[in-house]
Amino acid sequence: MARPKVVLLPSATSSETLKILTLPHPRTKTPSKFVIHPTSGLHELTAVSTPSSQPKSWLITSEVSTDGSTEWINEGQLISEGTLYITTPFDPLFLLIPLLLLENTKKQLSSYLPLHDLLDSLDLLEPDTDFSALTASGSITRTHISRRLQSICDSVDAGGEPAYRVSQEKVLKLLAKKCVTMAEHLPSSLEEEYVKKPLVRPVTEVTLATSKTATVEVKTEAKAEVKEEVTERMDVSMTGVTEVTAKIEEAKIAEIETQVTTQQTTDPVILQLLRLRVSFNFLSSLYLPVHITALLQVHLSTLHDFTKLDSYVEELKKLRTDAAAARQGDFSMKRQNMDEEIDGRAEKKRKLEEEEKKKAKNVSRGVKELSKVNTRGMAKITGFFKKKA
Repeated sequence: MARPKVVLLPSATSSETLKILTLPHPRTKTPSKFVIHPTSGLHELTAVSTPSSQPKSWLITSEVSTDGSTEWINEGQLISEGTLYITTPFDPLFLLIPLLLLENTKKQLSSYLPLHDLLDSLDLLEPDTDFSALTASGSITRTHISRRLQSICDSVDAGGEPAYRVSQEKVLKLLAKKCVTMAEHLPSSLEEEYVKKPLVRPVTEVTLATSKTATVEVKTEAKAEVKEEVTERMDVSMTGVTEVTAKIEEAKIAEIETQVTTQQTTDPVILQLLRLRVSFNFLSSLYLPVHITALLQVHLSTLHDFTKLDSYVEELKKLRTDAAAARQGDFSMKRQNMDEEIDGRAEKKRKLEEEEKKKAKNVSRGVKELSKVNTRGMAKITGFFKKKA
């Protein structure tokens, strides 16, 4: 018996009306699961798994409401597998394009065929899969596929019946349109991670000037702390003060960078070009074979000039490299100066201790014994030589 799974289905759908198919993935050709919905057509089945370090499970049960309160029915089911399966609408063109535009053009269908003959020829290309279920007569997916095929094919009149042949130009035009549409509606998470963050300019001159002020303040505080610690535990405190000072400086400079970078703006043209590139990378890495990805990349380059974006990205790389080198040198110099300062103080303490030891050697035994006597409450000898009132 198959283990139960948790699946998010399209709204108002019974699992009994769905049909699960095994079809070749459009990019990798590996067997993948798809779902045919009775009204909305083909859906992709995607698994959202939890990391192995954080295993999860599902508790499935019913609920009833009595007098406004909710009570859980005791009879339920525990599913050890915490994976969630989601069905999302899928354009059947992504399955058809790799079959129509082959890497080896000699094996590609080159003649015009009526629509039903074209669909039958596609079935023969994938005999070991459920592809024939997509093109079954009267199915909702056959209607969708027929309509979508007409958008990427050239057509001629063959004895009163239209005949179709795939057009590479129309395929690339349609895929480019998908990239543009996706670029205009990128989710906020992708926008933040792949568009805004890569275009943040590193703070150089402004940060350098402001960080010097922060460094002076940190050094002043550090000196006071070091001076106090030297009198107590010189050999323990110096390394800790150095590390704490460096961490405070790093935190202050990072805060300054954040404040400055939030005020910067990027050219809208560069932003839009990067959104388009992100959309292309996302689409091609998931649903397009390598040879079609290369064709689409060339086609997009003819429609959009990415030179401005490439130049800006290269400029940012150079600025980040220079800023990182300058910051590393600045921290190294500060650490070196602090180490020298600590070494100097340690040397002074060592000399002071040596002088105290030399003085102690020249003191007689009687004086040493007298120094141990408790003189608390005794009058000082100088008090006997004061004038009487």
